[in-house]
Amino acid sequence: MYHNDFFGEVTWFFEEGTFLEIVHDYERFWQEIMPFLDSLGIENNLYRDLIDYQKTVINRPFGSETALRLEYDLNTYFTDVYSGKQDVTLNKKQNILHLANADKHKSWQDYAKETVWYGRRRGATLRTNNKGEAQVEYLPD
Repeated sequence: MYHNDFFGEVTWFFEEGTFLEIVHDYERFWQEIMPFLDSLGIENNLYRDLIDYQKTVINRPFGSETALRLEYDLNTYFTDVYSGKQDVTLNKKQNILHLANADKHKSWQDYAKETVWYGRRRGATLRTNNKGEAQVEYLPD
């Protein structure tokens, strides 16, 4: 079990505490994981899209409205994977992922309670899972 007063008077499961620590020091997390991800040899355009997408879709406190231009339809791909569809294909289709600012947290304690404690099971840690927050605009080929 994990506890840190910064996130409230709650004892967290280890994976929840780990998530909170990562989100709290988000830039450091990405700096430390990038050498490993760089070593995977993923094609440059796909790799850039994947990193930008992953950095953007995590629901963090004090967020802002975002528009992310992508060459691959990652949102549909991950939605299909998460919903259990078989034979999922990643399509190269230019799009803009618009993410609204649905963040209403006043503090880290509020974020931890609402997003991680209450919302984790319904996927609230991903902005793309929060109803009405994510919209994809497909661009002409």
